[in-house]
Amino acid sequence: MGGHNRDLGFPISDELTTPDGIGRYNVFEGGMIYWTPQDGAHPVSGTFLLQYTEQGFEKGLLGYPIGDPVAQDSFWQEQEFMGGKLTGVSQITKDLYWPIFAPVVGSSVLQAETFDDDEARENYQERVLPCIEYELPADTKLAAWRVPGKGMVTLDCRRFRTHMAPNPEVGGHPGHFANYPLTRKEWYDFLRCVSYTFPAEDLDRPGLGNCPQRN
Repeated sequence: MGGHNRDLGFPISDELTTPDGIGRYNVFEGGMIYWTPQDGAHPVSGTFLLQYTEQGFEKGLLGYPIGDPVAQDSFWQEQEFMGGKLTGVSQITKDLYWPIFAPVVGSSVLQAETFDDDEARENYQERVLPCIEYELPADTKLAAWRVPGKGMVTLDCRRFRTHMAPNPEVGGHPGHFANYPLTRKEWYDFLRCVSYTFPAEDLDRPGLGNCPQRN
């Protein structure tokens, strides 16, 4: 799999036995490798591991992995388990999410596919803070994420202001960040954390409080 420089990184556990006594597994910096006598060894990492964790690992309905991730297109992969298949990526990178900034001249793959005059680049100072201060239109796009089976999911200024909540100095809900306005680090932590939740989200029946908005 390419050793410690690839998806899994360094091992951080010894070989361990699963609770049912059938399988073995090792934990790595970026995921896990499971082994069973009938199906051999297979890695589980990236968004596959996020979904697998939500399902209860091998004790859940998915059971053990019985295959490695297989490319379905230029980005998404599919991995087979005893109880079904998952779609995802084996390594979580910034290719899963972007801060959006506009306008720009010219075009890019991202721009041409989804964002008209928007491009992906640093936007905390020029777009996020003005959004919070009501200096930008409500439909201004702030970020985008790739979601398996859904294409692109975007976050607009209106939704983020709701998530951010009113300035605590003037009363109301204190918001979902430690600072008001949120810091640059909090903004990028937010982008990354939202990308982690999407593999487990049902976007056709979203729960209350979901901040991203589907295109």
